[in-house]
Amino acid sequence: MVAALTAFWPDKLESDWAYTSDLAVTCGALAVALGLAAFAGVRFAVCQRLQRLSPWLLALALFLAAWEAVTAKLGLLPLPFFPPPQAIVEVVIDDWERLAAVVRTNDHVGHLTSIHNCHGFYDHARPWITHCSIQRIDAYRTSENTSEWREKYAKPVVIDECGYEGDIDQGWGNISGQEIVRRCWEGAVRGGYVGHGETYLNKREELWWSKGGALVGDSAERIGFLLQITAEAPGGALEPLPSDWDVRWGGAEDYRIAYFGFGRPRYRDITMPQESRWLVDVIDTWNMTIARQPGIFTGTFRIDLPGREFMAVRLIASRDGQLEPQTTRGSDGG
Repeated sequence: MVAALTAFWPDKLESDWAYTSDLAVTCGALAVALGLAAFAGVRFAVCQRLQRLSPWLLALALFLAAWEAVTAKLGLLPLPFFPPPQAIVEVVIDDWERLAAVVRTNDHVGHLTSIHNCHGFYDHARPWITHCSIQRIDAYRTSENTSEWREKYAKPVVIDECGYEGDIDQGWGNISGQEIVRRCWEGAVRGGYVGHGETYLNKREELWWSKGGALVGDSAERIGFLLQITAEAPGGALEPLPSDWDVRWGGAEDYRIAYFGFGRPRYRDITMPQESRWLVDVIDTWNMTIARQPGIFTGTFRIDLPGREFMAVRLIASRDGQLEPQTTRGSDGG
């Protein structure tokens, strides 16, 4: 009913609603989907629940039809106080573009610009968007998608929210310090930049995430350690590198990091070009230690590991047979 009214009753002559046909198609598709659900209700329990909602769905359809008629079709209610349904669609889709144009026109220093998602992504391919600003899209997998987003949009990927270290009731704010550090490393070796936050409950009812204050969790210092590792890479950034099926590599041609995440290998066999020569560090990303392995490595070689989670191996190209020791922070966690 709403689809037919929207599609076949012309808008008021002096109006110019760009999304009238889109609204009609959407309402028609929704009506077909609900009709199929009602037909299937005899077999599927979820569709039976939709059948119980049918009086409310009918009331919603009547409301939308009346709203469309008195606004877009008859113009009985004054604008801009009473816009038609398609005007709301236009705001959602087009106003971001208008606001972006205003910002870019009046921004004399060229700030970075993006739009942070809630559910669906904005089109990060838009030319005025400088980077992808991304919120967690899955309870478990987000930073692992960094490579795909880089390839799709050809822009830097900033994961503003991959979940927060804390203990609130919501799943986005009660992961452990170890898990958020793991997510930061998973994003980093894929060439992304993962943000941090804390949502620990306290008697003051102050979440650091929203009100600031003191950081009390375990992850902030360890993310700082990751920043140190990243800063030592050429150009101060890690780029995604060809990887193994089970381990991601990131860095640069002469500076390579393999991150094992929740894997717990006792050793790793690594194959590099025979003519290349490498210094090798074993990095404990949780205990924040770097242990330089003795000697120069070339071809295929084995690196012993402690058999626990959150380890990484770093390869640094050796120049002129250099063998300088790597400073190790704290103990080797052995």
